[in-house]
Amino acid sequence: MTIETKRLCIRPYATSDFDDYFEYIMDPELQYMLGLNDVSDRKSAHETFKWLLDNREFLAVIDNETGKAIGHICIHPPVKTLLEDAAFYGKKGYSLSFAISKDMRRKGCMEEALRSLIDELFIIRGMDYIDCEYTSFNAASHHLQDKLGFKFWSKEQLEEIELITNVLWRKDWDNIKNARTVDEDIRLIPYFRNDEESLPWYQDLDVCKQVDNIDHVYDLETLHAMYDFLSTHGNCYYVQYKGKLVGDVSLRDNAELAIVICKEYQNRHIGRKCILDMIELAKEKRMDKVKANIYSFNTQSQRMFQSIGFTQTDDEWFEFNIHRFTYFLFENFDAEKEADNPLNPREICNTSADKVLTWMVETDKSFRNYDNACGLFGPEIIDTLIAAGLFRKENEEIFFDSPVFLGKDLLTLKAFFSEKAATIATTIEQYREKYYSLAKKIR
Repeated sequence: MTIETKRLCIRPYATSDFDDYFEYIMDPELQYMLGLNDVSDRKSAHETFKWLLDNREFLAVIDNETGKAIGHICIHPPVKTLLEDAAFYGKKGYSLSFAISKDMRRKGCMEEALRSLIDELFIIRGMDYIDCEYTSFNAASHHLQDKLGFKFWSKEQLEEIELITNVLWRKDWDNIKNARTVDEDIRLIPYFRNDEESLPWYQDLDVCKQVDNIDHVYDLETLHAMYDFLSTHGNCYYVQYKGKLVGDVSLRDNAELAIVICKEYQNRHIGRKCILDMIELAKEKRMDKVKANIYSFNTQSQRMFQSIGFTQTDDEWFEFNIHRFTYFLFENFDAEKEADNPLNPREICNTSADKVLTWMVETDKSFRNYDNACGLFGPEIIDTLIAAGLFRKENEEIFFDSPVFLGKDLLTLKAFFSEKAATIATTIEQYREKYYSLAKKIR
């Protein structure tokens, strides 16, 4: 089996890969997490390597850029305790274990590899479930398994070590792989019936009052009717925060937004980030605006929506004009008229920065290729914006993840650009002629 991803190749380990394996497996922290107490030198490492080659489906995670093995994934028979559980009778499953080199952690490589492999195991091999274990002190493995959708099944005490077993069912994976990623902690999972977790949110009188202005809680019939309507008249998602479902958010076909976050997870900016992602979804669906119905007594929600850029259009209605937000930059700019006017560097700088801002707002993703950006705007503008901390460059891509941009409305962003304009303009005095030509071509 060989799987290719954007950055990686997942293939069976070969004996010739041992040097790469030895390089990362000698990390003491990794050995501790894997329980490799007997691996202390090249000889003992080779014995472990050979045992894995002979007894497990032992897959190397290869970095396409360097050609080196940076980690591994092992496919085992299912955990024995699961086979004794009636819920798994007649079901086909595998168990996974994995490791990655220290210098490649926190880069999303193992998540990328596991997502592709899990898809292979469910779709091609027809597995019903996959289980995965972790020790109670391995927070990184716990967090990754949560992100992938594994759910707690059991725990076992082995001397001084607590071993937790998580399970991922195929039916759940089908929803998770179509999820929207908001940030490292928040994912939006397409709606599926899950009364056990969702009904308790609507057993809170305060939540029901905020949502429907009612003084009683939901029953199952009401809950199902609501979710059935939202999921058939638009997009409805569960909000997953650090692996736990904590609420729901929806965007209806009529552009109406709604969100519920259970009380214990409010005031963590989860709702704000989810609404910003729903605005991105609205842009993907070519909507000009989105709206939200918020009762007058729900001042907390009103403040949150207004902080994002919603404006009040009626007593209890708020609206976000996507079209104006994206294109307002050009309302007072006539490229043909301005082309004959000698623009000074500060005017050119402001115009160029506005153009970059519009490009950022319109993009469907959080990054663009650095060379393409320099071709559009000139390297001096892009490099200066990076130096000013507005943009971040990594691996020849530009990321718009500066805190300056998160949750800010257009006027706030333009004000920030204006503050930086003097500094940027100073650096482009010598490029006056070049940027004058650029200004002519802005539209």
